[in-house]
Amino acid sequence: MKALIKPAILALGMSITVYQNSGKRGTDLVFSSLGIILLWPIFLVVAIFIKLDSAGPVFFRQKRVGKKGKVFTFYKFRNMVKDAEKLKKKYLHLNEANGPVFKIRDDPRYTRVGKFLSHTGLDELPQFINVVKGDMSLVGPRPLPVNEEGQIPVRWQKKRRLAKPGIACSWLLEGAHNLPFNQWMKLDLIDIKKSSLIYDFRIFLRVIILGLKFVSMEIRARNTIQAIINFLFLNLAYFLGIGITSIIAKVVGKHFLEMEAKKTSWQKYSKSKDLKTMY
Repeated sequence: MKALIKPAILALGMSITVYQNSGKRGTDLVFSSLGIILLWPIFLVVAIFIKLDSAGPVFFRQKRVGKKGKVFTFYKFRNMVKDAEKLKKKYLHLNEANGPVFKIRDDPRYTRVGKFLSHTGLDELPQFINVVKGDMSLVGPRPLPVNEEGQIPVRWQKKRRLAKPGIACSWLLEGAHNLPFNQWMKLDLIDIKKSSLIYDFRIFLRVIILGLKFVSMEIRARNTIQAIINFLFLNLAYFLGIGITSIIAKVVGKHFLEMEAKKTSWQKYSKSKDLKTMY
């Protein structure tokens, strides 16, 4: 089987190194597992904010295309309202992306928390789970939804499918959706050709630094700290309100039941007294 695959790869003008065939999986597994262990407090905080902000699950799941055309379940933190996929057709005319993909920077379907997560890239953290499972790599072409990947011209599609999709890539560093689609595809192929331990480490480190920069920019631009305090205060007030209302309801209910019990007892006493008077 390997003997048949290698000529096919060479025919596409691509070369897959020993590192990509074997060593890369070990690196992915070690660092993605380490990432999940170190970042679990952030996972927990983000999950709480998502649940407080809007109805729906914490994670968004979607079918995407991976290596050799394999379809897998892709994970990310939910950043949109529930049933956002059903609302997609309504906003197709607002698409800002080039090529057969769909992207709106300030998508109307974003939740308050989701918009911050999307603009900072924090919504992508659950993809460490995809890396551990073996569906993705730390560095590689970004995975696309099945319907969008199917529209990529074959000359790009076949070459992209030679490698596992990744969390980080050169496309993100060079401007992402601001780039022409052809430039995006070329950068993906460069990442596949140049993939090595050092090359991938540099790409991933630069994407981490870029993500931290985006977080800092979002905090400064939107006064996020104050927004978080307001958000927590409103939710705290909401739950306190529910708690106080529940306590009041219990007290009033208990008082009402006691009154009803006394009334019933008095009625029985009066009826008993009347019967004694009759005899």
